[in-house]
Amino acid sequence: MEPGPVPTATDTDPLLDILFAHAGIGLCLVAPDGRVVRANGDWLRAMGLSSQAVGEDVLALLGEDGGLTSLLERARRGEPVELPSRRRIDQHGRSTCWEGRLVPVPTRLGAGVLLTAREVPGALARERGSEPERSRSGATPTAERLARERAELLASMAQDLSGGADLDAVLRAAVERGTELLGGVDGAFLLLEPDGRHARVHSEAWKLGRTGTVLDVDAIPAGRAALAERRPRFVSGGHGQGEGLAWLKSRGARSWLIAPVSVQGQRLGLLYVARAEGDRPPQPDLDFAEAIANHAALAITRARGSQALRRSEERFRTLAEHAPDVITRFDRDMRLLYANAALGRVTGIPAAHVTGKTSAELELPADLVACLEAGLARVFETGEPRTLEFRFDGPHGTGYHEARLAPEPGEDEGVASVLAVTRDITERKHAEHSLREAEERARARADELEAVLDAVPAAVCITRERDARHVEANNLCRELLRLPPAVNLSRTVPGDGAPSFRAMKDGVEIPAHELPLQVAAARGVEVRNHEFSLVFADGTRRHVLGNAAPLRDELGDPRGAVVALVDITERRRDEDALGASRASRARAEAGRGGARLVDDLLDVTRISRGKIQLRRTLVDLAGIVRRTVDDHAALFAQQELGLRVSGADRPLWVDGDRTRLAQIVGNVLVNAAKFTGAGGRVEVEVAAEDDARARVTVRDTGVGIAPRLLGRVFEPFIQAEDSLHRSRGGLGLGLALVKGLVELHGGTVEARSEGIARGAEFTLRFPRCADAPSGSVRDEEPAAAARPRRVLIVEDNLDAAETLCLMLEMCGHEVGVAHDGHGAMEQVRAFRPDVVLCDIGLPGMDGYEVARAIRSDLALADLPLVALTGYALPDDQRRAIEAGFDRHLAKPVSSDELQRVIGALSARAPGLTPARA
Repeated sequence: MEPGPVPTATDTDPLLDILFAHAGIGLCLVAPDGRVVRANGDWLRAMGLSSQAVGEDVLALLGEDGGLTSLLERARRGEPVELPSRRRIDQHGRSTCWEGRLVPVPTRLGAGVLLTAREVPGALARERGSEPERSRSGATPTAERLARERAELLASMAQDLSGGADLDAVLRAAVERGTELLGGVDGAFLLLEPDGRHARVHSEAWKLGRTGTVLDVDAIPAGRAALAERRPRFVSGGHGQGEGLAWLKSRGARSWLIAPVSVQGQRLGLLYVARAEGDRPPQPDLDFAEAIANHAALAITRARGSQALRRSEERFRTLAEHAPDVITRFDRDMRLLYANAALGRVTGIPAAHVTGKTSAELELPADLVACLEAGLARVFETGEPRTLEFRFDGPHGTGYHEARLAPEPGEDEGVASVLAVTRDITERKHAEHSLREAEERARARADELEAVLDAVPAAVCITRERDARHVEANNLCRELLRLPPAVNLSRTVPGDGAPSFRAMKDGVEIPAHELPLQVAAARGVEVRNHEFSLVFADGTRRHVLGNAAPLRDELGDPRGAVVALVDITERRRDEDALGASRASRARAEAGRGGARLVDDLLDVTRISRGKIQLRRTLVDLAGIVRRTVDDHAALFAQQELGLRVSGADRPLWVDGDRTRLAQIVGNVLVNAAKFTGAGGRVEVEVAAEDDARARVTVRDTGVGIAPRLLGRVFEPFIQAEDSLHRSRGGLGLGLALVKGLVELHGGTVEARSEGIARGAEFTLRFPRCADAPSGSVRDEEPAAAARPRRVLIVEDNLDAAETLCLMLEMCGHEVGVAHDGHGAMEQVRAFRPDVVLCDIGLPGMDGYEVARAIRSDLALADLPLVALTGYALPDDQRRAIEAGFDRHLAKPVSSDELQRVIGALSARAPGLTPARA
């Protein structure tokens, strides 16, 4: 198979197109491997070849006559070589003689050679001693030499400009040599200014003859015409040269050649050549002037493009070096062409050491290298921008990053390089994750609430607006009110038709704004035991008891409210049962009843759906019982009940969730208090039943449990189904929660009672753990937290910092506050805290950096550090511990939990200083 043409840096150059078309002599460009890249018609005719010679080996075409191989080698080494004359018989049978030169020409693939060929007219006649003859074209040897020199000038311009020579120097040399070859007395390039009305002179001679270097184009009519017509013009005498050029007459100028300098319709300037002759020059002179102008146009365009590129590159580097984002540029081999200083801050690799290296050679993680190279390959292939996200473990910890890859086009219309802008999006990813979690929690809570409301044996309606303009309800409530599902229950905004019922009290209709739901929503207060009647359109009435409470955060709205309308149709009010005792409890629980109701409903539903997850640790069940009894002591004292606990003075270790175990014991205690009258007693016993089980027993002397209900006391709502005179409030969810939570811990719960008025006994059993070994992490009581300590809060949210500060001060601690990482380091040394509570997402220096800085200081290495943050994923906890934090707490955190953590850390930390009084 014959090889194809060799691509070179110049084989499609517009400069060569002009040169080969207008040179007037034969030209042939030979690639470094000896193949003919291009040849004009004059050269092919001189050699007796056709256009099929392009792509063939020049030695195969011309042979070895005259040692052509060695001559080509000399030319490739940069030495111009004269070719010996060659004789041949042309197509008319005439004997001709040709001579030429070998000129070195650089190409992208190496050293090429330009072959020239010109006919030597009369050579054979000179051999016979006759006079020189003119060639068929009428040209003399002087004319042929002139044509060759002109071609060489154009080739020299192309070579100089391709090699990156200074534009002014090239133009100056071209106009001086071109003027000489055109027989002129002077010449200049006039390059248009941006306004298009003025031109700047590029000629030392012209500058010396004028007071300035800028001409008004309107003062040169012939030049203006040449620009408009886009072709060379000849002007003789003084016509059209304008007053600005009249001084050239003193130098013997009698005519002018004017060629427009333009490219692709863009006018760049003029080439002026002043001539001593007044007659019109031959067409080759005009063509040569046009060729010089065209070369100059391409050179000017390239130079201006390069200058604009340099300025753009300088602006880019200035911006990039001061940008917080990592900015890099990759070539097609995926090697770094550029990296700004931010790369060093993120990776720890100085930007000066990365140029020319791939990501793999920089020893970046393999998964990151694969991700980046796949993205770059895609951009180079498609020319489309691309965005990547990845996680990177840098010197400052693990972070999430986003890289935007943008293609940068090259001269061949392909992608020459890819610019990558990489931004740290760790905070955004955490925020997105928190938002998704919040949305999922809200969605799950809404689903649970809907399921619970439909299951509860009470009519329930909910509003999330202060004016209660939209009211939702469960099925039982709609049945009670005789309303279809799609109807808005709001009494604030009546429907189009007549209402299906009226709310009446003492024979008077209750205004909408005085109904329990509207009062609770508008005022944010609890409304309990509001009795009224529902009178329907058919005259029937139903007597109801309404309770309403604001739920705030539980329903996700500051003015949300719920009202439970318990249907007690055909029952008479019991004035004594609604006496002082119930009113007193209502006042004591105002603002908390609604929240407890919904939380209990949701917990029961979660347990039934298997959606509660325990946070198990090794805990002291006896300690939990002891603290829970202490927490409920005030309730028992208020109700004049005796409360005694035994067996809780020795640790009893179980594997459980501290919060849920306390909830279990608390619910059983509240149940005992609820159904034990004043003067009664409640006893709590903690014991190790055997090596496998731990037991908690709660006995009361209260009203007891009827035999028919004994097997159902742990069912939801069972208490609400019992007679109302025995009900002490609530919906009967507490014991249902106890059973579900105990079983989640792998335990059992049992209820006993000898009948009505004989009291009740509840026994809880849990799998027992072996005694905690010495040195293990135990679930200690928070006694140590009661000792005042100096606590430093590091939190950029001012409201959150103030709230936390007040909480800790109420617990007796001395508190310092810093709002950023650098301020935290200053406060650590000045305030000398015993414990630091530090947020993670801090401005400037994040919480991880704060922890590392503290741990790196020998004087602070043992300072207890707690990460208090909204970042609550397992990976976030791991990162916090790795950074040097002792504990990780997820916001929001209760004061009890803070007290326990501060107490535990303070108890083991050496050299702590009590807070100043």
